[in-house]
Amino acid sequence: MRSRQVAQRATTAIALYSGDMTEIQHYQVLREFDGFEVRLNSACWIADVQVQGTDFDSAGNLGFRPLVSYISGGNGAQQSIAMTAPVLVQKVSSDSSMASHTISFVLPANLSQAPAPSNARVTVRHVPQETVAVLRYSGRSNQTAYERKRDELLAILAKHNLKVVGPDRLARYDPPWTPWFLRRNEVQLPIADTRNSG
Repeated sequence: MRSRQVAQRATTAIALYSGDMTEIQHYQVLREFDGFEVRLNSACWIADVQVQGTDFDSAGNLGFRPLVSYISGGNGAQQSIAMTAPVLVQKVSSDSSMASHTISFVLPANLSQAPAPSNARVTVRHVPQETVAVLRYSGRSNQTAYERKRDELLAILAKHNLKVVGPDRLARYDPPWTPWFLRRNEVQLPIADTRNSG
């Protein structure tokens, strides 16, 4: 019975992901540049799942379902958690034969404590506020397009003497059935705090 309820909630969560009611991760724009912006992301809870032995383009789909199950009541509190955007994809292994990626859901801002996952593949963590450089682009978010935009952002950051302090990640704001030309994608790179710089 519980598995059926979780499946029904998962279907609802996926449906809401396609609508305009999806909560967006809270952030403040600190600086705007030609081609990118610097944001301060608010502290938040994140749910992660590791996907191993697959390529970048498949990892997001393979990691999506366990995370949807988690927010749909597949947790120790049997708590339904609202779907938010973006979904994050980060490559954590450069070994092409056994590539490893982390797929993440940013949990709602009003969540004071993330419930423990029922699935051992899913982990939760609290992330403090973070300064990130963001390059937004539309269209497809496959590995080729993403890496081209990531390299573009890295070159711009070097030009502006902004120091990268963490690994890059893809942020997807739309479900996969959204027409490719309407999709919102971002390259996000953690950088040193710029608030005290000139």
